[in-house]
Amino acid sequence: MLVRLTPRLITLGALALASFALAGCSKDANNSSTPDDAADAGGTDAGGNGEMGVDDAGPDDKPDTDEPDAGNGQTPDAGAGADGGTPPDGGISKSECDGADDGAKCSDGICVAETCAPSRCGDGLVDPKLKEECDDENDVSGDGCNLCRFDCTKAADCDDNNSCNGPEACTDNTCVAGVAEPEATECDLDAVTKGACRAGQCASVGCGNSVVDAGEECDDGNTNNADGCTSRCAWTCASDANCGNGDACDGVETCQLADHTCKAGTPVECLANGCSGTCDPVDGMCVFPDVDADGASCDVDCADADPARFPGGFECKDGKDNDCDTATVDNSSTGCECYVDTDNDGFAADTKNAIASPGSCPSGYTRTIPGRTTSDCAPSSASAFPGQSEYFETSYCPFLLCNRRQRSFDYNCNGEAESFFTDGKLGPASCATIQNSISCGLASGWVADIPACGAAGTYRSCSWTGRACTGQDLADRVRPCN
Repeated sequence: MLVRLTPRLITLGALALASFALAGCSKDANNSSTPDDAADAGGTDAGGNGEMGVDDAGPDDKPDTDEPDAGNGQTPDAGAGADGGTPPDGGISKSECDGADDGAKCSDGICVAETCAPSRCGDGLVDPKLKEECDDENDVSGDGCNLCRFDCTKAADCDDNNSCNGPEACTDNTCVAGVAEPEATECDLDAVTKGACRAGQCASVGCGNSVVDAGEECDDGNTNNADGCTSRCAWTCASDANCGNGDACDGVETCQLADHTCKAGTPVECLANGCSGTCDPVDGMCVFPDVDADGASCDVDCADADPARFPGGFECKDGKDNDCDTATVDNSSTGCECYVDTDNDGFAADTKNAIASPGSCPSGYTRTIPGRTTSDCAPSSASAFPGQSEYFETSYCPFLLCNRRQRSFDYNCNGEAESFFTDGKLGPASCATIQNSISCGLASGWVADIPACGAAGTYRSCSWTGRACTGQDLADRVRPCN
């Protein structure tokens, strides 16, 4: 049926829609409105004559007893809350996030879709607990919010310390570039030198006009500092020293005097013996790892995964090239035994408790096989061992515990104690009777009785003065022995 709209029909339609909206807003929070409810609230037009085409309420329609009267201004009980409504104090309901707005605080974080969830940067909700200032759900910098912090809050946050490109501003927490100053605007090159703005940069006065003026080495009219002429109208380089970048691993940079540009050096390549190392930027030297911790790095080790094989290793009869020298015959080598060396002086007292260890012996062991001239006579004293050449003024204990008689001065393990000084007796004028320099040097000795090793006595030292042999007595001189 075609209905002709009249002013009265339009007015009645507006009233009906308003009544429908009021009926929908008055629904209890636990009872959702339906089109039938809306029809109950305003299905009949204001005039009761059906001109709007809306059906009158039929005999089967029943009033919704749970609905407040849409037209009498009544609202749900202000104390509601047990059915999921909002408590009168405006806080969160007893079920925390039921009916709460997104972003409301809850015990575990914030409410999101009526569920309490941990807050995080990027969830679109600003959480003061996390000190978030913003949350635009992206990680794009320059849009006003980055990592939930404002890009800027004031103009000073955007200042790039370049007066020639204009003052930067902070708008809606986003840095806005300034407007470049006019060409030739005065600017500060440093604390005392004035310059002029050129292409948004502060340059020396006159520099940049493509004319080499007085005081300029060059002027190519651009701000590229690597093309041979800098923005200050000076050569990019005049010697190799101007091109070094301080990193020795980049090789030696050189200056091409033909165009005053720097040429990059040849980078140091740390690759040797099939393994890679790292370059030290200070001296450009390569450092290679020692994978098997045998003391030889992988660039020189013939088997860096085997600690029993390395250059200079002990070649023993184990079927391996222990010393990384194929010329060494394994079959003619000795065993791989290591002998107990308790004082770590390189010698063992005997062959007891020896172990087999190809490559190198652990601490407390030695490769030297104990023998007649290679056995340690004092396994508890590191100063006493075969071949010791030093002399000592005190005795040592060959064992862990000693009495006075058991102490010894036999530091070189040859079975006797030798004196450092000539063990002869001299008369009072024995030096003066010597007629030549060779005999004079051999005439020195103890004046009285020879003291025991470690005891003191008077020792006369004879020396040739060019014409005669003279002596000097040294009292309380301790007799050192070996």
